[in-house]
Amino acid sequence: MRKLSKLPVQLAYLLGLVMLMLSALAHAQQGVTRTLGNADKTKIQRVISSQIKAFEREDDLIAFSYAAPALRRYFGSPQAFMEMVKTGYETLYRNRSAEFLEASVIDGNVIQPLRIVTFDGDVVVALFTMEQQSDKEWRVSGCEIAESTVQAA
Repeated sequence: MRKLSKLPVQLAYLLGLVMLMLSALAHAQQGVTRTLGNADKTKIQRVISSQIKAFEREDDLIAFSYAAPALRRYFGSPQAFMEMVKTGYETLYRNRSAEFLEASVIDGNVIQPLRIVTFDGDVVVALFTMEQQSDKEWRVSGCEIAESTVQAA
């Protein structure tokens, strides 16, 4: 196996150029994931709203379809997914009101917060982690509900 220093000058130059282009491409792709345009924000909110409406109707097939592939593999079936939602995330679809807050990208992860006022007047924030698929569609890859000390008026 040859060492890089023994390669012909043209080949070394070409290899360096290819490495520079790959580095530039990687930086360009990182830039895309760091920003979130209005169109993507709208699509993300539409996916979450549609999934919540499916929860309300107890339509496990449709609700499951809005989950990212890894989440679908983890739960294995729409029924198992809906059972998890019913036992741990009822606040998402049974509440007094809900309002989307500003989405952001944190460490490369797209986070869409949803401020929820429960029937008891408690305020919680559901933090949806979103994943863009190869077809450019957005899917829910996780949700964490954060308690708050704030009470609704």
